[in-house]
Amino acid sequence: MGIRDKKGAKEELVERVKEFNECLKEEVRHVKKVEVMLKTAKNVFLALMVILIVVLHYLYFSSPGRVVVNKNGKIYGLANNARAALQGKKFWKDQLYEVRQEIEWEEFGILRKAANDRTLEKIGRDTNREMEKYYRRYPQIRSSKAERQAEAMRGRFDHLKWIRFNPIFEDMRQKRFQELDMILPVVQSKAE
Repeated sequence: MGIRDKKGAKEELVERVKEFNECLKEEVRHVKKVEVMLKTAKNVFLALMVILIVVLHYLYFSSPGRVVVNKNGKIYGLANNARAALQGKKFWKDQLYEVRQEIEWEEFGILRKAANDRTLEKIGRDTNREMEKYYRRYPQIRSSKAERQAEAMRGRFDHLKWIRFNPIFEDMRQKRFQELDMILPVVQSKAE
């Protein structure tokens, strides 16, 4: 081999070493990129696990706060189904409590309305007596006859609206009461 051949071989070897160094640098950059991606994936995974644990704890310890079961025992809502799966009998005992509370509320709805009506009538009478005393002392603030007539007409109109809608509300109350009456045995059987 001549000097030229040695020099050419040396230059070729230097070029190959340079190429090898570039490839090595590229591989190092790639490895660092993968390490960053793995670290990010690990952080995302940990964040998701924390969120999942928080959600599971919430579902395990919380109650829907209302009746979420129908008369066939079907549970409404994904979160409520998850609650039932996580809580087991506790979920059904909570539902039994909610059904009983709502039944009690619906049973005594008419009595509550009557008591409220009596209370409102008494408040109205007391207010009218006090206003009459006040008007005798300060007659200039009394409403005009036209204003009093308009107020009386509004009162009659409100009363007529109530008479019209009261049967609708009562029908809705009765239907809900019947529905709850059918839900109760289903919930009781699952709570035991």
